[in-house]
Amino acid sequence: MVLWFYIKIILLIITGKIFNKKIGTVPILLAVLLVTNSWGDLETEKKNLESNDRRIRASAINNLRNMVNNQEAEKLLIEQLKKDPQPGLRITIIESLSLRNTSSSLQAIIDSLKDPSIEVRKNAVLRLGYYGNNPLVIGSLSNVLDSTEDESLQLLALGSLSLSTSSSTVLVVDKVIKDPKRKKQIKYAAMEVLLTMADNGNKKAEQKLKELEKDKNKTISQKAKQLNLKRKKK
Repeated sequence: MVLWFYIKIILLIITGKIFNKKIGTVPILLAVLLVTNSWGDLETEKKNLESNDRRIRASAINNLRNMVNNQEAEKLLIEQLKKDPQPGLRITIIESLSLRNTSSSLQAIIDSLKDPSIEVRKNAVLRLGYYGNNPLVIGSLSNVLDSTEDESLQLLALGSLSLSTSSSTVLVVDKVIKDPKRKKQIKYAAMEVLLTMADNGNKKAEQKLKELEKDKNKTISQKAKQLNLKRKKK
């Protein structure tokens, strides 16, 4: 039925019954064929996503990734992210969605922070760094720091936060530094985030580093002095 619909449109164009002759039939025909082809591709990839063959699903995901401005392709990727059994393919989808810079893609990546696979969660944390100062991202990375005991995941979250220039990030990082339950390695990484932000012109981060030189914890105060000295030498 769909194919017959497009055939009738093409016939009407050729006979000049739809468009003014000034437009020309060739460009219009090309446009119609492109729309038809896009529709066909989506239907094909949608079926391929249901395949039990990992390679076929991987190919479909890659093809949908290339449909950059296609909202239907984005929806298919988001749905597949929720149900694909292979962590590696879920990671590929997250990477694809991070290139789209849409609110729905961002939310899908945030939702992946609850994925059962830690490798998927790590990739989601890493990709969230691309969104910089987005409040949703800062809040989500803060939740990761508060909810996980995995040090590698905490370090990745801090690394993503270092790409932000928001004052809210300074508050999140300061909370980590002052948490008595945090390991020294994590606290030092949090202080490195402040250094990066200060180097990028964030005055609050610069001020916080100076304040930490007077911290009651000698380990923290000494580290702060080292970092501030490092800044002066640049």
